Amino acid sequence: MIAVDQYLLSLRAVLRHLYDPATLRTSPLVELFGLTDRPNPANALHEILLEAIEALEPNANVPTHSRLWRTHEVLLYRYIQQCGQEEVADQLGISVRHLRREEREALRTLGFRLARRHQVPVDWQQDEEEEHLEDGAESEPAPPANNSLAWLQQTTLEESPALEHLLLSVLEMARGVAAQYRVCLEAELPAEFPPVAVHRVAIRQILLSLLTAAIRQMAGGSVAVSAGRSSQGVQVIIQGQDAAQPTEQPVDAANLEMARQLAQTCGCTLETHLGREVFTATLELGALEQVSVLVIEDHQDSIRLFQRYTAHTPYHLIGVQEVERVWALAEEVRPCLILLDVMMPCVDGWEFLGRLRQHPLTAHLPILVCTILPQADLAFSLGADGFLQKPVSRETLLEALDHHLRAAPPE
Repeated sequence: MIAVDQYLLSLRAVLRHLYDPATLRTSPLVELFGLTDRPNPANALHEILLEAIEALEPNANVPTHSRLWRTHEVLLYRYIQQCGQEEVADQLGISVRHLRREEREALRTLGFRLARRHQVPVDWQQDEEEEHLEDGAESEPAPPANNSLAWLQQTTLEESPALEHLLLSVLEMARGVAAQYRVCLEAELPAEFPPVAVHRVAIRQILLSLLTAAIRQMAGGSVAVSAGRSSQGVQVIIQGQDAAQPTEQPVDAANLEMARQLAQTCGCTLETHLGREVFTATLELGALEQVSVLVIEDHQDSIRLFQRYTAHTPYHLIGVQEVERVWALAEEVRPCLILLDVMMPCVDGWEFLGRLRQHPLTAHLPILVCTILPQADLAFSLGADGFLQKPVSRETLLEALDHHLRAAPPE
């Protein structure tokens, strides 16, 4: 059984360093939540905490002054947006001492849900008024912003975030703040986005910071979010309109500065046009450079499955079912790798592998044989660079593509 104060102190420590993988990686919560075997325990813990806080957001029909909303707002501002206690207290219209009590209760609520979900044996019968949970350690110096954000530059982007879902999630998270400032949130989003080369954590926080700044400045008015393709990749525009008291709302310099720092760190372009009655922020997210992979497969369902596997990754799969179209497609899309099924009804796949190896358009390309047949030795003897036996999992496919393309990028 784990002491409640020890458990909550560990939880608060990772929340206060939510964007620092080194702190997350060494947290006792990694073991308590059963994450030690994950490929990236720090990222897994980060995602669990974000999702748990998002899950605490009340339904729209819950009164905005209720405790449910206060719990969610405290966790959102203090830990997801990493705002200081004085700033959050001012935003909520309460004293710092009152906020510390609210923060302690919100931490216990979050901790209880996480412990129940991950079956952590916490002794909740202990005294719940421990003085050192009053957040007296608030005077602990925060790490410089540039140090806290440096990991974003050092992180390899394995997958592009699902931007449409991320934008919708951010909008839902911001609705509580919008209700507090009597702001109507509107959105016009396309059904699909191209893959972008920006970490999901960075995009989320940039958008949350910009939305918070826009909502505060446009109190009593509306904030519209629109997005679409651009020459760089994706353009997101946040525009405030019709503020009820434009002259009384100061510019939210803290959130705007955080958005600028994050954008600069991640190589995004952020432009703002601010005034007493104007708020416009334009964020440009660079497109993820994709690698074309030609899939020669007679079953359309298999092609669709592999395309789902590679969605939001650096790989763009082009499927072809008729072998007579392979050369035309190879010349058109210039693939960097070929995935070949040798069990096809109209052609001997092993013979076709030999033709691929001899044709000038494909002779130099890595070819991975993907088949239900247990004949890896035959595949390699006939010129294949890799072998995958069906059924193939997403992890196996991506590992194979990474191995043959990431290590030595094609010219």
